[in-house]
Amino acid sequence: MSNSGVLHAFDATSAYLGKPADTVHGRGVICRQSSPAKVIACASLAAWVWVGGEFPSTIDVVSDAHFRSPIFGRRVRPFSRKIDRRYITTVGGMPVTTPIRTACDIVLIQADTRKSTDHATAQRTIRLLMDQYGFGMSECLDMLNADSKHCPKIRDARTLLTRITDTTATIQDEPWHG
Repeated sequence: MSNSGVLHAFDATSAYLGKPADTVHGRGVICRQSSPAKVIACASLAAWVWVGGEFPSTIDVVSDAHFRSPIFGRRVRPFSRKIDRRYITTVGGMPVTTPIRTACDIVLIQADTRKSTDHATAQRTIRLLMDQYGFGMSECLDMLNADSKHCPKIRDARTLLTRITDTTATIQDEPWHG
């Protein structure tokens, strides 16, 4: 069934229906059902809600809790960040960072070399978020500047964001999955 797209595997024993994953609302519902309670989807998980693609390899959430056990074979990566409520919305019953906040979170993760993964794919995802949701580098820089007291890698994030938006490469690959 997974070959036909009816099911998409989380791991060897769990899956989600493919049809709901075709819409932002459906991905929000899947996210709510596959995430810990009382968290906000951010970074790769929020990017999946907004732009789709393959379910992320980590479940990125805003939370002060520690998660030791994987969920559906995926590590839960909590971020203890202060996020202005205007950058959080609800999709399919799941609190999710807005597309612009999601892009900024991905930039911040990439700026922190201890947590970064695939820079090229992350850059494509940020460009995809910008293109699909109509925001640009200046809005992201404004948000990063407003959050600068909460983020130790802010200077690196600004530099990386400028480099990403200067890239004129076409976006054809899958979104970033953490």
